[in-house]
Amino acid sequence: MGDRVGLFRKKLKIADIKGGPDEGLNRVGQTLVVMGWVRTLRVQSSVTFMEVSDGSCLSNMQCVMDVEAEGYDQNTALSIIFSPPKSTYPAQSTHLAHLIP
Repeated sequence: MGDRVGLFRKKLKIADIKGGPDEGLNRVGQTLVVMGWVRTLRVQSSVTFMEVSDGSCLSNMQCVMDVEAEGYDQNTALSIIFSPPKSTYPAQSTHLAHLIP
């Protein structure tokens, strides 16, 4: 129980992560916790894209998950624990790498 309470206290808002001039680059490699709900879900052949919102800003945060991730639907509440890597795609600076329900 203490671990769950500790994670709740460490949670960040999407606006805190995406805001600022560096758009989250200063958080690359850190373990982050976001709590929110699924806005949209798109399943592709090798990955699943999930847009997550926490109500802190108008933009959502995109999660990229393995195709094995199941059990999510629109409006599903979840906790995201991730360590954002530097993106290899030139048009974006960071992206979410891991999702734990």
